[in-house]
Amino acid sequence: MKNNTLKRNYLIIMFVLGTINLMTLFGYYGSVINITTDNAVTNLEFIMGRVSQDLNDYADTLIRSADTISFQNRVYQFLEEDNYGKRYKTDTNVYSLIKSIIENNQYLDSIILYDRDGFDYQYEISIDNKEAKRLYQDHKDDARQNTFFYTMLNGIPYIGVSATVYSASDWNVKKLGMAILLSKDTHIRSEFSVYEGLANLEIIIADQTNNKVLVANNRDYENKDLASLDLINEEHSYQKKSVISNSDFLLVTALDKELLMPYARSFLYMAIIFILLIVAFFFLSVFVTNQTILKPIHLLIQEMKQMGNQTLRERLVGTKSPDINSLVGDINALLDRLEDYSRRVFNTQQQLYEAELKKQEQELYVLRKQINAHFIYNTLNSIRTLAIESGEENIEAMSEGLSSLIRYAYHPEEYINIFKEFQIIEQYIYIMNIRYHNKFAVSYDVDDELCDYKILRQLIQPIIENALTYGGGGVKGQLEVIITGKKEGDLLRILVSDNGAGMPEKTLERQKKRLAESIQDFSPKGISLVNINQRIKLYYGDAYGLEIESKEGEGTIITFIVPLLADGRIQDDKNSQAEENR
Repeated sequence: MKNNTLKRNYLIIMFVLGTINLMTLFGYYGSVINITTDNAVTNLEFIMGRVSQDLNDYADTLIRSADTISFQNRVYQFLEEDNYGKRYKTDTNVYSLIKSIIENNQYLDSIILYDRDGFDYQYEISIDNKEAKRLYQDHKDDARQNTFFYTMLNGIPYIGVSATVYSASDWNVKKLGMAILLSKDTHIRSEFSVYEGLANLEIIIADQTNNKVLVANNRDYENKDLASLDLINEEHSYQKKSVISNSDFLLVTALDKELLMPYARSFLYMAIIFILLIVAFFFLSVFVTNQTILKPIHLLIQEMKQMGNQTLRERLVGTKSPDINSLVGDINALLDRLEDYSRRVFNTQQQLYEAELKKQEQELYVLRKQINAHFIYNTLNSIRTLAIESGEENIEAMSEGLSSLIRYAYHPEEYINIFKEFQIIEQYIYIMNIRYHNKFAVSYDVDDELCDYKILRQLIQPIIENALTYGGGGVKGQLEVIITGKKEGDLLRILVSDNGAGMPEKTLERQKKRLAESIQDFSPKGISLVNINQRIKLYYGDAYGLEIESKEGEGTIITFIVPLLADGRIQDDKNSQAEENR
């Protein structure tokens, strides 16, 4: 039943896909049109930007030349001279200036200067007085400085710029004359020639004042009214318009829609054939897919459902399909990793449980020792009082020191200042020397900068106790113990050495093995080195612990390294880094 459902769903999917592809038939043609239109508009905007930039550069170049003439000292001195004889004498200087301006402007062909009476001076052009007067009358009253215009002179079309020349001493008041700069329209046509390869692109420059086409890459449009052109109708073309800077010239670029998409109908026929082929392929794939994919997947699903009620050790079996077999292999590999991960997680949880259990056992052991602490402390105070009354100073000092040791041992805080730890050790040694008649000599080599740091309580004192208890036997004279504390980066190194009896080699190996295996010792003899080692690992991490070296007859050295923090504590995520530092 479920296999039939899978087939039915697949057929529905194929039908939906076929329908979607058939619907694509109706949208494909529109998509082609839209894409072509978007590309055309994008290209048109790009071309418009390029042509507009070129023509604006063209206009700006002519304006710069016009400004140069308008504000040249030689030009207004020349026009300001009312004596024509003297004016002609300075004409050579003006001519050299005009010639230099023309030569340095690739678009400028000729210049005509007019004085305030309309008398003209022609440079690089020769026109009759009638044409010269017409130019003067047409542009002497131009409202703008640097006004662009289109004109025909001697049968040649020009783009012109009119610029007023003012007196330098009184710029806003005294008008000395006018300069006409002429540029042949061939310069603009050369800009159009870059786009000759685009047969359906039209570029037009029209005068906005009379809507007349001045220059076009298609000469048939010139001298016609811009609005009369079918090309300007938005139904027939895509077009962009912009005004050339500082002028009344309108730049129009247009693309004919009919010429733009001559192959659209062919695209439509190709789309129909393509869609029909896809539909045929879909129906054919239904049969092939059912045999090579659907059936193997159905078998795989059934087998995975059976595995859901079994253990992680079960694995999928292969099928006749190579592709499904690859999937089966990946699933089996995933199950292998899952089983390995579950095993490692279980082992980690077991280790954490055992570590927590050890810590609780040790805390329970300490708690048991604390039961009579209050009673012992009160008793020692009573002994100290009696000793003071009897004048027994040694008894009073021992009871006071022992009282301090008991307060230290059962204080609720886990961490203690390093130097306070050494003070407790000094009291402990004082009591031991009273007991054993000054048998022990202890010296310190501790960095002063350790005064701001803390360490786990009862970590150094038990090591000293171990040295005094087991190192003093068989030593003639005093047992010398040296306590060294050094700051090594972020770590604290404590080293306790003595010149005691030391250990035989077998005993040393046995002690090292017990430290490595962390076998706890709750015997009443005291806190063993194994228990100290276990406390270090529980509080600071497995990266830390005791190290012991000894030689029979020469003495013993016990060393441990712990993180050096202001509050004595270490975060779990620093354990791995500490292991590397060691």
